[in-house]
Amino acid sequence: MKNVAKMLRLASATLVASVAAFGGPATLPSVSVTGVTATSPVVALTSGVNVSATVTANFDSNSLIPSTNYDSCNPGDNFCGSGDLYIKSKKVVTTTATTVSAQTTTVTASDFNSSGPLSGAGTTYTGALPTPTSGTDGYQTVTVNANVSELVTTCTTVETSYWTGSNGSGTQVGSTTTVGPTCDGGVTKIGSGSGTSQYVLDINAPILTLKPITSANMASDLTVASTLASAAIVGALANVEINLSSLKDADFAEEIRSRVAELQR
Repeated sequence: MKNVAKMLRLASATLVASVAAFGGPATLPSVSVTGVTATSPVVALTSGVNVSATVTANFDSNSLIPSTNYDSCNPGDNFCGSGDLYIKSKKVVTTTATTVSAQTTTVTASDFNSSGPLSGAGTTYTGALPTPTSGTDGYQTVTVNANVSELVTTCTTVETSYWTGSNGSGTQVGSTTTVGPTCDGGVTKIGSGSGTSQYVLDINAPILTLKPITSANMASDLTVASTLASAAIVGALANVEINLSSLKDADFAEEIRSRVAELQR
């Protein structure tokens, strides 16, 4: 019994040390993140940056492994400690049962602006990040991180029997003695993986983008261009508004009216 408990403690300590040293086991659990996509381009009126990814998690499986050993019994060891001269061998069957539980998969997405969880069914995970309200236009990276964990519990049962022949042959003497199951406290194992994608951010007015790279001698030209662009926007929105009353679809008209109001802010 003491030897079994000692073996379990040693196995648990070794596994814990491995997890601590490497941030997770060499094999399972593991997770891969592929096929990451994100809404592109993202403009000021984009409702959100929709993100999706394929997340494939692999966990350990339950197992039941028996192991049989035979000891020869003779007068020198007092017939395996039994004191029975008819006993010629001792049979020891050690069964190790591994149970895997508490399997979890957590997936998050992030960009330069924010982060948030993704939810999924099967291997497909989806979610949305808020549209940035500030930042530099151009390519932005979305990273999807996945973390997996599981609890592995190991139990050992030892069955001992004595036989009149060698290697457990002949007739069994007495009944089989069973010790266990003796279980460890369970070991948490972890794994992680990530994948990336990009989207084009286009939320800044062109005038703001051009000004830093335009000659000071052309400042007035930029002002004229900005004024004409603003006038075009005001005229286009006015044209939209005057026609909303003629729409028969009230819900659609209200949606357009709301979007016009956002542009006018």
